[in-house]
Amino acid sequence: MQILLGIDLGQKRTGFAWCGPGGLIETLGTSPAGELEQAMRRYAEEVGAELLVFGLPLRRGRIGSAARVCRRRAYALAEALDLPLVFVDESHTTDEAKQLFPGRDKDAVAAALILSRYLADGAL
Repeated sequence: MQILLGIDLGQKRTGFAWCGPGGLIETLGTSPAGELEQAMRRYAEEVGAELLVFGLPLRRGRIGSAARVCRRRAYALAEALDLPLVFVDESHTTDEAKQLFPGRDKDAVAAALILSRYLADGAL
C-alpha cells in the first residue's frame, strides 16, 4: 500500500492527514492559506507521501465552481511537489468531523475522513 497524504483544501485553512502501509490514518495538522505549499511539502516529506488524496467539494454529486477551483489548486500543488493525485468526494466531511470529534481540529479530521473514504472505496 502506498503512503497517502490526505488534504482538505479550504479557502482559509487546509487540513492534513496521512496513512501508511499499515492502514492507520492519523491527523497531521492544518495550514493557513498563505503557507499551503510549504506545509504540504513539509508534510509530504515528513511522511514520505507517494500519493496526494484531495477532497473534492461536489455539489449533489456534481462538479460546481468550488470543485473546479479545488481541482485547479490541487493540480498546481501536485505538480509543484511532483506527486500523483486523486480526488475523493468530500461532501459533509467537515460537518462529520465536528460531530464525531468535537474539540479536535476539524480540518485535519476532515482530511482523515477523506482518506478513510478513499480506502473504503477500495481504491488500493
